[in-house]
Amino acid sequence: KTGQKAKIRSMPKRRGKDYLGLFSMSMKKTRLEHERRTIDKRKMNIEAEIKDLKREIEKMEQSAPAQGKHAKKNKLRRNAAPRSP
Repeated sequence: KTGQKAKIRSMPKRRGKDYLGLFSMSMKKTRLEHERRTIDKRKMNIEAEIKDLKREIEKMEQSAPAQGKHAKKNKLRRNAAPRSP
């Protein structure tokens, strides 16, 4: 019988495969670390943009305090369809 027909799976690994596995794990680790740094930068940029938007919203709310919450209700009433008699 050949090894394949006998389903022999317990053959010892060759030494070269160990080094290849070590190299591929090292490369994967490097790639993941780079990806983590990229994600951290994106997170910081998003948080800064949210902070700027909040500041702009506050500034606009302070410059137009008369409108406030009622502005949306009045706008909806003006755009509503006229009632039939």
